[in-house]
Amino acid sequence: MIQQMRTKFTSAWLLKWSPRLSVFMLAIFIIVSCSKDDKTITAPAGPYSNGFFILNEGWFGHDASSVSFYAYGADTLQQKAFAKENNGNFPVTTSTTLEDGLIIGDRLYLIATAGGSVIVADPATLKQVGQLSLDGADFRSMAAIDANTAVISSGNNIYTVDLASLTIHAEPVFTGNNIKKLYVSGDYLIASNDKGVDIIEMSDWKSIVHYNGPTEGYVKTPDGMIYGAGGNILVSIDATTQDTTQITLEQPIWSNDFAYNAPSLVSSSKENAVFYIAKPNEGFAGTSIYKYVKGSPHSLNTPFVTLPTGETFYGAGLFYDKKSDQIVTCSITGYTQTDKNFLRFYNASTGELVKTIEYGHVYFPSNVVFYN
Repeated sequence: MIQQMRTKFTSAWLLKWSPRLSVFMLAIFIIVSCSKDDKTITAPAGPYSNGFFILNEGWFGHDASSVSFYAYGADTLQQKAFAKENNGNFPVTTSTTLEDGLIIGDRLYLIATAGGSVIVADPATLKQVGQLSLDGADFRSMAAIDANTAVISSGNNIYTVDLASLTIHAEPVFTGNNIKKLYVSGDYLIASNDKGVDIIEMSDWKSIVHYNGPTEGYVKTPDGMIYGAGGNILVSIDATTQDTTQITLEQPIWSNDFAYNAPSLVSSSKENAVFYIAKPNEGFAGTSIYKYVKGSPHSLNTPFVTLPTGETFYGAGLFYDKKSDQIVTCSITGYTQTDKNFLRFYNASTGELVKTIEYGHVYFPSNVVFYN
């Protein structure tokens, strides 16, 4: 049964939690209070401005990672679009994997792990305009601080990036433990890693507190709540009332403990709701998505979306498109050249299937990058 616990920042509340967790929640409260509203990126004019990008790991050792493009309203994908626009050159080699990406201003950043660089491109044309390199790099995640500066994680370290000169500053500003995901809100940085979460004040790059979970997330809903998840726990913080809510999930969130994947947790921009891929009862990869609607624990009683038999999600697997208010998923039937890939679109309010695009070849889609 799903249980909720609602508490306030009082001495009685502090007694119900460990001191480390209470400090963590207080730090999150400060972050939510200081955070700014998210803004949709204005897509520049060009052949790749009306749609989104799918980042593919590729077939390690055989086919290099690639970038596919989905144009809104289309019934197919433009495969290997980056190579098409860059004289046949792929964004990374066959010995590295493309795992994450984001758009900051008028630049698309494609992040490769396992020694690869960060390729910088014009998203409207997909033409490469530069790259970010670091000796011994194992990049995982990147987040914008402002129009001029970003942070990027590599292995155990976090570095700052000068976006104008496309330079990674050589000395790390923070060292953790296998940094996974970065989330900037106001003057603070949330860095999740194998051992939990660090809340970092960016004025001096000091950790306010380290808390052993939740490591998946973080995402924000329209009412300003920030959600994080880990195992069978979903935690939210309300800056207006200073309440925290902990929801115990019967079906825990899925995470890949063997390789890097961006968290399979997304939020709606229309509803105060979050979506996550559930850990399967058997097997490795998930097959179901659950939707939690604020104030309605019963929304988690049944899956919101379930894949057809024989398919599993791959990579992050689950994405939310703010422009269309749709859930977008990437799934596969297996790991060979004869298996199939599926890109699906679901109504984010009802879970109704809107469209399915089926395609072949070994792409291994890891992530999706939207203009929003």
